[in-house]
Amino acid sequence: MIYEEFRGYKISKLSLGTVQFGLDYGVNNSSGKPSQKSVNSILDFVKNSGINSLDTANGYGDSESVLGNYGVNSFQVITKTSSENFNLETVKESLEKLKVNKLFGLLLHDTKLLNSWSQKEKNILNEIKKLTKFFGVSIYTSKEFHLAIDNPDVDIIQIPFNLFDQRALKENWFQKAREKNKFIFIRSIYLQGLF
Repeated sequence: MIYEEFRGYKISKLSLGTVQFGLDYGVNNSSGKPSQKSVNSILDFVKNSGINSLDTANGYGDSESVLGNYGVNSFQVITKTSSENFNLETVKESLEKLKVNKLFGLLLHDTKLLNSWSQKEKNILNEIKKLTKFFGVSIYTSKEFHLAIDNPDVDIIQIPFNLFDQRALKENWFQKAREKNKFIFIRSIYLQGLF
């Protein structure tokens, strides 16, 4: 497995997305949500393959609880929440479900808060940062990428990138993130399992 270094942490180049552990998800998914036993087997395989990064969200059904039932302390866990649920209580609920003391990353599922980022949000983030190593956002547009890259409180930017969506290359997102010491996570690379 190939790893990337980010501010003293080693993260595998591949990360496992876990939305299907909590919801019927994927355009090619004909079998629905896997059982806890199947999830355990998948996570055993992932861990033995050297993948140490998991992507989940409190909006992915019971994915966080399923991961917590397995025990994910040896993984770098990134979870996501909406701007409306950006508060300490939501993060504590995720930690409880995941059965971990600290997150590797907490991401906003949307950029609504970044449009009006103020001292109020900074104060909330200061409390949340006691429970997570890094903070970030999942973006969808070029405008949102620039909102995230220019926000000094954002450490991680999750971007769409796949065969049909090459904006990250055309607009030099990777280079810009490197220059600002921000970490990029790619989502939807296989278009929900279509590829």
